[in-house]
Amino acid sequence: MDNKKDEGVKISKKIQYSFNLLFRSSIDGLSAQVFHHKCDNKGATIFIAKISNSNMLVGGYNPRDWKGQCYKSTLDSFIFSISDLTDLQSARLGRVIDCNKAICCNNNYGPIFGLGHDLHALNNSKNWQYIKASYPNIGIPIHL
Repeated sequence: MDNKKDEGVKISKKIQYSFNLLFRSSIDGLSAQVFHHKCDNKGATIFIAKISNSNMLVGGYNPRDWKGQCYKSTLDSFIFSISDLTDLQSARLGRVIDCNKAICCNNNYGPIFGLGHDLHALNNSKNWQYIKASYPNIGIPIHL
């Protein structure tokens, strides 16, 4: 018999989320055009990327959409990193600082977070880059 109590843990039946896999580079390729074809006009998205030859994940949340050639403002976006999947204490979250340029939509790139392309995927490449501008430094290496 387990005498542990789950104090502070509440499960709400009112809040339910449905996740659909829209784009997976290992299946869909690395083309920005395919990313936008599959992800534009879908509303809020979460992206997650596993960094090759490491135990690291990076990603972000866009509460808007990816359609257009513009910056989009929001206070609700964030980026994250988990530097070691075996240690969830290594997780870091960075909420947007400059909400007017939180998300950048550009058909020549995959997901772009921030004015300075804080976290973005290069077209047709497995490479990600991180440059601090619109989000705080959460320990993501510059070149991934």
